[in-house]
Amino acid sequence: MLMAVGITVFYIIFVWMVFFRFRWLKFNIVWGIVSGWVGLHLLLIFLVALRFYQPYTVDSHVIRSTIQILPRLTQPTILTEVLVEPNTPVRKGDPLYRFDTTIFQHQVDAAEAQLVAAEQNAKILQQDVAAASNAVIRAEAQLEYSTQQQKRFTDLVPQGGARQDELDRWNAQVEEDTAAVAEAKANLEKAQLALGSTIDGVNTGVAQARAQLAEAEYFLGNTTLVAPEDG
Repeated sequence: MLMAVGITVFYIIFVWMVFFRFRWLKFNIVWGIVSGWVGLHLLLIFLVALRFYQPYTVDSHVIRSTIQILPRLTQPTILTEVLVEPNTPVRKGDPLYRFDTTIFQHQVDAAEAQLVAAEQNAKILQQDVAAASNAVIRAEAQLEYSTQQQKRFTDLVPQGGARQDELDRWNAQVEEDTAAVAEAKANLEKAQLALGSTIDGVNTGVAQARAQLAEAEYFLGNTTLVAPEDG
């Protein structure tokens, strides 16, 4: 095509130089017809040559854009309904196919039950902390009482106001109550750690149950396959 343009431009310049620039020939109607006829045939000759000598191939392919449509589901399921007619244009978001929802609905139901259990367990953890805190208070009160009794009998025994075996009993009681306080505090710490295990302020068990429910609902929604683009 560039060659055709080049030949045409060259011919026009040639005509201009002959008839107008150097005036080798006088331009008239006859020369105008002859010049136009020659120029037209030069162009036609080139265009005809292109018809026979332009590049060609015997291995051509017609390519069109296609989008692969696959159900995003965790396991094989049954196709229950086709929602479009063959060779019918669709818009992005239009439902195309519907798959059996039984398995995925059961998964959603199970995830909802797990979430309820996790939320209930979070409430129980709060109650556990309160109970453990009360146990620490009771154990410390018992230790304070036994310590007072131990001091009292420690003063009475040398004076003959109490027997040694009674002092020994309170000494043993103080040791037992001291161990009880330590155990109660350890249980309180465990309960507080369990309650304080959170993700963005949400109990980890509840957060995990919510994530599982969201995943189950996602796959349930995918049982209806929609058009990703217009087509």
